[in-house]
Amino acid sequence: MPSLARSASVLLTLALPAAAQQSGGEAQPASPLGAEESAALEAAQPAGLDELRAAAFAPDSQLGGTERVVLRDLAQRNAELESLRAGELDLTDREVKIILITAGIIIVLALIL
Repeated sequence: MPSLARSASVLLTLALPAAAQQSGGEAQPASPLGAEESAALEAAQPAGLDELRAAAFAPDSQLGGTERVVLRDLAQRNAELESLRAGELDLTDREVKIILITAGIIIVLALIL
């Protein structure tokens, strides 16, 4: 039975993209924008839109001297802040055991299916 289900899923996986291409028809090529349309698009574009793009890099914000003093004082007054610092990973033996058991179960399930 599993081989029949697997065969059906393989057939559907291979056939669906071909069926979608067949039913789509011919796509119309996009026509280039005219000068008026380009000018209208540039005028409608908000000034800060370039900052929202994925490849846009904003300048790094630097901490001022007073901000550093405040942060240093807070760190000295609150010792538990040190344990909240990112990048430090202290796992107990129990947590490591749970992670390994979970990974083992996932690997066994992946091999079975």
